[in-house]
Amino acid sequence: MDAQAVGRAGEAPHFRDRYEYEEGFEILHFRASVLLPAERTVNSPCRRLPYLKNTISFEIETHIGEQQVTETMTLHRSLWAGRVMSAIVVIALVADGIIQLFVPAQIASMLQETGFAMDVTRVVGPIVLACAILYAIPATAVLGAILVTGYLGGAICAHVRIGELGSPPEIISLVLGALTWGGLYARNSRIRAILPLIR
Repeated sequence: MDAQAVGRAGEAPHFRDRYEYEEGFEILHFRASVLLPAERTVNSPCRRLPYLKNTISFEIETHIGEQQVTETMTLHRSLWAGRVMSAIVVIALVADGIIQLFVPAQIASMLQETGFAMDVTRVVGPIVLACAILYAIPATAVLGAILVTGYLGGAICAHVRIGELGSPPEIISLVLGALTWGGLYARNSRIRAILPLIR
């Protein structure tokens, strides 16, 4: 490109009309003002960083909020499931204790089969009621669960001793034992921390 052509090019609207000579070379400084006007707004990375940061922060906070709501709902359901299971155990124990105290004649045949005398109901009845009360109170629920497990294990052992396997009293005792610890596990976070199902 000769000097005249360069001069004509310098008169174009989008060229800056300034020349410099250095070591025999002709240098033309220009800007494309038509292609890229000064008033045009450019979405540079620096300007987009705050927007991306706010967007990412909002998405993270939303995800954390949804996760917290889900965990709260799960804990609420677990708490109520534990209460229901524990209530079944307490009702069964209270019914057993009342029967042994006030109407032992209804279980006389079962006592004879397992080799227990009728007078034992006066001792076992209050023990069963005490276990139910200890288990129902949150502060003593763990002690109550241990005592209930011992009582149900003794009932199973009594039927195994006479050669019964899979009898209704044994199945009921096993179910009550599972409900005892299942209900305690579901409604007590400290038990879940000590005995986690998944590590």
